[in-house]
Amino acid sequence: MTIAYTNVNGMPVTRERLPDLAWVGDTQLMPHAAAFMSLGRIRAELIFHPPVRAADFANRKMLAHHCQTVITHGYRKLMGHNL
Repeated sequence: MTIAYTNVNGMPVTRERLPDLAWVGDTQLMPHAAAFMSLGRIRAELIFHPPVRAADFANRKMLAHHCQTVITHGYRKLMGHNL
């Protein structure tokens, strides 16, 4: 599944806005969640990709590469290459 936050309060999401939306690294969940919820109206768009079977790949690295490629393409499609 690909999730893209496409706008905040009606304004397109820019690269500068991404840290406010994404929970990454060593960021603590609760402070991030509180800040996220204080942003206002956030539009999220989703793509549900076809399921894949791990058995269809030679190893976990090939599976991970496939999933990363599918999600990246989905994200770019949803964001319209704006980032």
